Amino acid sequence: MAASEQFGIGFTDEEVAAEADRIYETANADEPREEFLASRGVTEEFLINIARQGLLDGAVREALSGDISAPSQEDIDAEMETAVASLTQVCVSHILLNTEAEAQDAMDRVNAGEEFGAVATELSQDPGSAANDGILPCGSAGQYVPEFRDASLVAPVGDVYETLVGTQFGFHVMLVTDRVEPAEGDLPTEDEIADTLEATAVAAELETWFLVQMTSADVTVVEEYGIWQTTPQPGVIAPTE
Repeated sequence: MAASEQFGIGFTDEEVAAEADRIYETANADEPREEFLASRGVTEEFLINIARQGLLDGAVREALSGDISAPSQEDIDAEMETAVASLTQVCVSHILLNTEAEAQDAMDRVNAGEEFGAVATELSQDPGSAANDGILPCGSAGQYVPEFRDASLVAPVGDVYETLVGTQFGFHVMLVTDRVEPAEGDLPTEDEIADTLEATAVAAELETWFLVQMTSADVTVVEEYGIWQTTPQPGVIAPTE
């Protein structure tokens, strides 16, 4: 096997059997083993194969992790910002215009005393919210495009945001009417974020490694089941008829 040759990974029959026992006990320690297997339509041999594959997967991940650099503080900070945005609930109204000049005119009208909702209904190019005084559904700030998301996190609550917000959709006059920030205990710690980033990086390395093995493998497929392809992804192409 590629894993054995490249990383020197191998497991004894006893180690595989112990992993199969662990899988069974974790799934349902009270159900007799034969009934456990029969109720799932699998055999003991299948369970052993699953156990072996699980051990190999874990060992390859561990081997590949040695090539992964620890996430930078910048990466951790960026992920923390994403977590804060995802867990922050905001209620936002906006007036969307195509140009910055049009948006500035709309903001000037609101700042001069006109009702935000009335101006939104008249001018906003977002038909969904324009029909509702410019009000967007309350929800996670993380649901918005980055520029709008970031502005919704810092704009004063109850006052029109003094800065026009430019996004791929145009220019927004923004009014945050409510914002509930996450409690400190709801946020991940920096260590948890670092662990998640490392796990994600290892998973990406594993996928790349697996793709190389599958692409370079000598695979024979019985004709009645289809043909083997390596692009765009390795796999069996079923017969058309």
